[in-house]
Amino acid sequence: MVRRLIDGWAKNPWCQHVVFYGLLLLLLIYPTSGFKNAVIWIATITLIWRSGRGGPRLHMGGLGIVVGAYGLIALLACFFSRDPAHSFNQWMKLFELIAGYFVVVNLLRTKHQVEINLQRYFLAAGTVALIDLARLGWGAWQTSEILVHGRWFDSLLGYPTIASGIYAASLLLGLPLLVQSVRRRGLWTGLTVALLMTGIVVLLYFLQTRSVLLGMLSGVFVIGIAVPLPRRYLVTVLAACLLIVVAFVAIPGVFQERILDADISDRTAIWADANHVIARATADEPHRRWIGFGYGHKTFETLHADLSRTERQAERVYNHAHNMFQETRIQMGYFGLAAWMALLGTAFYRLGTQFPARNNAHQRLVMACLAGSGVAFFIYGLFSLFFALIPAFFFWSLLAACMAYARTP
Repeated sequence: MVRRLIDGWAKNPWCQHVVFYGLLLLLLIYPTSGFKNAVIWIATITLIWRSGRGGPRLHMGGLGIVVGAYGLIALLACFFSRDPAHSFNQWMKLFELIAGYFVVVNLLRTKHQVEINLQRYFLAAGTVALIDLARLGWGAWQTSEILVHGRWFDSLLGYPTIASGIYAASLLLGLPLLVQSVRRRGLWTGLTVALLMTGIVVLLYFLQTRSVLLGMLSGVFVIGIAVPLPRRYLVTVLAACLLIVVAFVAIPGVFQERILDADISDRTAIWADANHVIARATADEPHRRWIGFGYGHKTFETLHADLSRTERQAERVYNHAHNMFQETRIQMGYFGLAAWMALLGTAFYRLGTQFPARNNAHQRLVMACLAGSGVAFFIYGLFSLFFALIPAFFFWSLLAACMAYARTP
């Protein structure tokens, strides 16, 4: 009787929604915990066991060769690392993220499954945003020192640049659900989605990250080009984005000054320091140019700290290079940079060549929003942290959803 009851719950769509929504919510709030590790490895072992017993054939979403090459070059960089123990520890985290990619891309076997889980993910991300807003409001009620130089630093998703990067990419993933609810006249669903989107936008203002705004606008541009939406929908989306940008610029305060200021927050100095570190080290160790100084987050921090203040252009020592390509050069050299570019290039190529036909507006919208979210996060990675666990976990999960949707017929 108990087993029948459990089977009944498992087959109930609402129970499935609640379970997966809760799972995604916990993974968002605790992305570096043992809970996440357990979910990934239990799912990986289960998938392999089921496949070995005649279950569905396993795959890597069309990225097996480039993902394998990237992982192997990262492993090779560990052997040449200046701190092998740290690099191997970081590589194990990469291996786990690749396992997570493998799980997601194999679990999402139909386009419908991808769409349903994107909806669940957006609802979970929106819930985290509302919790963040409540925490921000409570903090403002308790003390006037909740903002530091106009920014809020206490998001559940981490540092402002990380949190805003994930929130902006998640915002674009919610557009298909919003359009679908409007088309089907789902009033309550539409109001719920609009509320969650509004909460994310308000948080983006207090997180104050300019590169994320640029990425979000670029993602909207991709969606606008790729989707044959009726003009009323397209104009509404574009007008909403324009109003958001205008509001951010028009509201007096620190963020307005940051947006209008041409300075990019020490980024050019950091990139110049990265080039100097590479040039100085490769004079004595030429192989560093090709294989880097060791895979793993904070490799750059050790090298940056070795520069004296007179040599260093940046105002302080940073733990990453604030650019995915510079960071890859530092960690894995030109071999790693080639592997990383091959991975990104193959993923974007597959998305571009597997777009649904223009007469299939809904699937094309979902694919465009996946691509737009990827573009938004890519631009975030040109100016900020990309390879630490929280953004890396989001990247590999988003990549898996993109490849699952592109692969399924």
